[in-house]
Amino acid sequence: MQLSVFVLAAFAAFASLLVEACYYETNFRSKAGGTRYYIANYSCKRVCVCMRDVTTYSLEKGASAGTLKAFASHDCSGAYSTIANGQVMKNAQWVNSISHGPSGASSWDGTCPNSFPY
Repeated sequence: MQLSVFVLAAFAAFASLLVEACYYETNFRSKAGGTRYYIANYSCKRVCVCMRDVTTYSLEKGASAGTLKAFASHDCSGAYSTIANGQVMKNAQWVNSISHGPSGASSWDGTCPNSFPY
């Protein structure tokens, strides 16, 4: 009985590591003091999210691993600003797309949703 409980606990711990390793979160507000929305990335890939049609007052990198980059372009190309853990980028109206996830090139699905969560 104790061995099966130990094995189950070990499996649960291992599974939680897998989930944490592939979860990236970005928070944003559409206006000062407004509702805080989040964009989650559950894949193990770097993802580009178009925010061209969304008013973005501030961006904040969630506590997850990986990096957050803010772009003026809608497809995560060109120059960007990096947002570090715990850092909040205010006056982010210029941001038209974000890229978050592990290091490397991001993939974009070609869509630009006009509301979040989507």
